[in-house]
Amino acid sequence: YGSGGINVTSSFASAFWYLDELGESAKKSIQVHCRQALVGGHYGLTRRLGDRLVPRPDYFATKLWAAVMGPRVLSAQIRDPSIEDAYAPAPVADCRAYAHCHRTQIGDVSLVVLNGASRV
Repeated sequence: YGSGGINVTSSFASAFWYLDELGESAKKSIQVHCRQALVGGHYGLTRRLGDRLVPRPDYFATKLWAAVMGPRVLSAQIRDPSIEDAYAPAPVADCRAYAHCHRTQIGDVSLVVLNGASRV
């Protein structure tokens, strides 16, 4: 079998997709996200290297999300500063922000910002 894409789902770039997936799921009140594979194919969170497992970038994204993003989801937006309309803020295309109450630090907020734009 060949789950995932060679040098795509096993790469650093895949972590952005995965964090976006976790953020969108949380906004929809989905509390559990099951990954297809821990090991195997090009989609696993880890890969085999001899007799040990080596984490891939999505593994670290998952660990970071679990450590800091608490269950309470907050509203977060990235607005285009060139459009001055307080009643209809324009979101920045290809950029996403996810905010949650911090998992362990009461009163703190954890923020994930993803810039998928081809230019900054």
